[in-house]
Order: sequence, then C-alpha cells, then structure tokens
Amino acid sequence: METIGQRIARLRKLAELSRPELGRQMAKAIDRPKAFTGELIRKYEADENEPGNDARQALAAVFHKTPAYIEFGDDRTVIANDVPKAFTKPDDKELAEVVRLWEYLGKDQQAKFLEVMRDERKKYFEVFERQQERLPVSPRGTTSSKALKSAKRAQRRVAR
Repeated sequence: METIGQRIARLRKLAELSRPELGRQMAKAIDRPKAFTGELIRKYEADENEPGNDARQALAAVFHKTPAYIEFGDDRTVIANDVPKAFTKPDDKELAEVVRLWEYLGKDQQAKFLEVMRDERKKYFEVFERQQERLPVSPRGTTSSKALKSAKRAQRRVAR
C-alpha cells in the first residue's frame, strides 16, 4: 500500500515539479506568505514528517485532488463538488470553462494536451535560462537591477 510520502512523490513527479517549485505552488494555493521548503517536501516524501492540515489542503489544491486523496490515496475520495481552492474564484469564468472542457476530453486527449504543454513550458524555460546566462553580474556576484529588468522584458516577449 502506498504511503502518503510515496503518493506525494509520485504526484510531484507526474506534475514534473521540483520540490522548491512544489513548495512555492503550495504556499500560493493557500495564500501563505512563506513557501514550504524543498527540505520539508523531501521529509514528507521520505515519510519522516507527516503534512499537517494546511499542507494537505495545499497539496490537494496543487494536484487537483481532495485532502482525503492526499492522505488515504483512495480514488473514491475524489468528489466532483470538492473543487480545489484555485478554481473557486467566482470572477474567473474562463478558468471554470477550461476545467469544464477538460472533463470532456478523453484520457488520451488529456495526455496529448499535457505533453504539448510540457514541451511549451520546456521551450519557455530554455529561452529564459539563455537570457539569464547573458545577464551581467556585479563584482559582488549579484545580478544588476538593469539586467533583471531586461530579463523580465525578454520573458514577457517570449510569453506573448
């Protein structure tokens, strides 16, 4: 039987997220000012530490599951009306429409869509990393504010 740590690790790898990235997304999902650390996520995955209620809520929101699924792993605990917090914004009609349309796709269509999105994300980050490599660095080893502004402009251009 899968432990909660193994389940978190499996879901994180399926989502292709690093531990620090997962921690940032978890904090954002529950409006927490401080991100969960990569070390804490590692402890969850190694079953050295069990996630508390806030962490389970955040994991559920990030992975689009219920807290019960995160804790017990039973697919029967996924309830259609238990929508993650990220999708409950009443003013975000476009996102609600995307979720509704997603549910109509077959599993093979969903897999293909995710594959395309991962490829696009990979391309985006490759361009961003190339931009980062070209940033001038001050003698103290930090990037100048002018270079950061330039990188942000380049990032916006790529996003368009």
